[in-house]
Amino acid sequence: RRPEFEIVGAFLNDPVKISDFICGDGTTLSNVCTVTTNIDHKLNLGTPIRIKGIVSSTKGDEIAYNTTAIVTAVLNSTQFTYVITGDRTGLLGSVANGLNVANATVTV
Repeated sequence: RRPEFEIVGAFLNDPVKISDFICGDGTTLSNVCTVTTNIDHKLNLGTPIRIKGIVSSTKGDEIAYNTTAIVTAVLNSTQFTYVITGDRTGLLGSVANGLNVANATVTV
């Protein structure tokens, strides 16, 4: 979370490349998604983020995973979670199940 008095915005390595993604357990979807980045994301609990570039072979890139959200948990320096609110019907739950994150990024 950035200081209240910071006017010009956060100075992080934006955007940070996403290397893996899973929603729920990857097969059974939930509204909690876990993102793995290829470098230290430097995010904190409550940081506002924008996820984009996650592509589904069934729905293209117009899916609930590509959204603005708040970091709900920091698991380690390269993993964090956020909550989605969109429709999960027909979505793939992970890279292992067919999602493509080749051009996916997270931006503060």
